[in-house]
This record gives sequence, structure tokens and C-alpha cells, in this order.
Amino acid sequence: MPVEDLLDWIDRRFVCGSLNLERGETIRSFHFDSGYVTGASSNDPTEYLGQMLINRGLIDDSQLREAFAVQADTGVLLGKILLMIGAVEENQLRAVLEHKIRESIFNALGWAEGAFQFDRAPDERTVSAFEVSVNLRAAIDDGGDRVASWRALREVVPSDDVTLYVTDATRAVRSGDAAADRVDMERLLGEVAQGGTVNEIVLRRSGSRYEVVRGLVALIERGAIAIDRRKEIRREASVAEAVELERAARGRASRGDRSGALDMAREALTRDPESEPIKKLYRELERAVFAELSRDLLARFTVPQLLKSPAELDALELSDTERYLAKRIDGRWDLLSLMRVSPLREVEALITFKRLADRGIISL
Repeated sequence: MPVEDLLDWIDRRFVCGSLNLERGETIRSFHFDSGYVTGASSNDPTEYLGQMLINRGLIDDSQLREAFAVQADTGVLLGKILLMIGAVEENQLRAVLEHKIRESIFNALGWAEGAFQFDRAPDERTVSAFEVSVNLRAAIDDGGDRVASWRALREVVPSDDVTLYVTDATRAVRSGDAAADRVDMERLLGEVAQGGTVNEIVLRRSGSRYEVVRGLVALIERGAIAIDRRKEIRREASVAEAVELERAARGRASRGDRSGALDMAREALTRDPESEPIKKLYRELERAVFAELSRDLLARFTVPQLLKSPAELDALELSDTERYLAKRIDGRWDLLSLMRVSPLREVEALITFKRLADRGIISL
């Protein structure tokens, strides 16, 4: 059944319980209480509370790092710690948490494939730490508009792998734009001028993928930027190719190269996101690689050092995540802090740091 019908079923019955949605390597969880969503979580780093607070300018990287350090010692929820240290006000935190729930619902509604599991709970009110709740019916209705909007945006920017370039910077803002919109457009134009794919721009801004793409489409329609068709990456989703990649990944893993096998399994999953054998293989490899690298790299306090100059870094052939993390290294932040404040899953960040070290770009 479609995600919309599933949420409608939950809403009409006013049930209490938890819903887990899974597609490829992405997992979302929601908590429902009699027609309201009282909590949402995801392993998509752009939906982490800390990243959303940074994106809104309510906290900076240093404050988030401090909060994580306190959380490691106390186990207290991140939001509560940020309140305790005075980084945010309660009304700001509540607004972001509600926004977080709605965004996760909207993103889930855009899924055309995946799997779900609903666990019904006793019909009693679930009290959250900040009494945050979002009306499910309103979220479903608003989400329909978001899905339609996202589909239209993807007709203009079909993939996060495309690269854009500035064509006429003078067209980025218009006389009738509000002050905040002018700042956003100019900032986004600057991101495009730095180069990189859509995905890299999303990483640098620590923001919502939807908001970034919507802004880019607006700049395209104004004639300020354009897609570089020469660099556009086209991938054919092929089940047959996924099977070949899965076989190659298993072979590489059997020879001891789990990191390389994980890269292959990830690519296989993008080509066939519903394959249960590939999903199982990916999770097994991810756990193994993360455990292995954690023992090697996180057992001691490590401050990465960048071994290349900015010019040398720009000249290197790097992935979006490699370039993003390499540019974050300043010789002061330790490895664990860099991982926690980046808009990447910890396992992805740790594997990327290891890859950069192996290439002689950074030292650990």
C-alpha cells in the first residue's frame, strides 16, 4: 500500500504505535498518538536535529560539538542539553522539532517503493520530552503538495549528481525580492560558484535537500545558473547490473576488502533498492567496516591534519563527501567531533576519512 494510504489508515483509526519505513539504506521511524505524530527519527543526516538547528542559524558547529560532548558523558537528549547550555530557547527548539517531524513525513510520502512495519502500542498518551506533536491529517494533506512540488523540481534538476555553473550573477536577485530571499539567493549563487554537484552543495549548507533544490531551480529559471550537461552523470538502474555488483561485492569481501565491498554493495543498492539479499549484504558490510574502523581510528584521540593545499585539493578528483570532509579539517577538531557535526552518517564519514588517509590527502 502507498505511504499516503498507510498514514491515512493510522490517522482514521486514531491508533497509538510506531511505524518503521525502510527503502534501500534509509530508515525512518514515527511515533503516533491518536491522530498526532509525537516523534520522528531517520538515519538521513540532513534530518538530524543538530543539522536542522545549524541550517536555521540557531547554533554553530562548536555549540553542537559541545552538546555532543555533554551527551557522551550524561546520556541526556541532545535538545535538552542545548537548552541547558543556553544555545537555543525552548520555543525555537519546539519549532524545529515540529518542522523535523513534518519534513520526515513529507520525505516519506515521496517514496514509491520500500517496506514498512507498524507496531501498535497500548492506547495511552505518549509524553515526549518537549510535548511536541504534529497533526497527522494536516501533515498528510500538506505532504501531497510537497510531493507534487518535488516532482516538478526534479523535472528541472533530475539528479543530485548534476553540476551547475553561474551564467549571469546579476539575475540572481530581483527588485521585488524580500530581504531574506535576496540573502538566500546570493548565498546559494555563491555555493554554485564554488563548484561541485547538487549533493555537494547540500552537504556544505547542512540543509534540507528539498529547499536547496528549490532554490537552485529558482536560480535556473531566472537565468542566473545552468546545468553543466557535459558533467551530468547518468546512471541506469538495472537489476541485472545490481546482481553483478552484489556478486563482485561478496567476492571482494571474501578476500578481506570490506571497504571496497561496501562501495560495491551501495552501488548495487541504488540500482535495485528492493533487493533483500543486497540490503542484508550492505548492512552486514557496513557494520563490519564501521566496527573495524572504530577500533582502528576512534580508540584514541585523533586530530586529522590536511596534507594538501587548497589549490592541490581543488585539482584532485574527489567525491562530494571526500571534498566536503577534507575542507572541514582545520587541525583543531578531532575525528569524532568532525563526524558528529557533519551532515553525513557516522559510518559514511569514518569510511571517507580512511579513504582520504589512504590516498595521502590527510593524516590520522
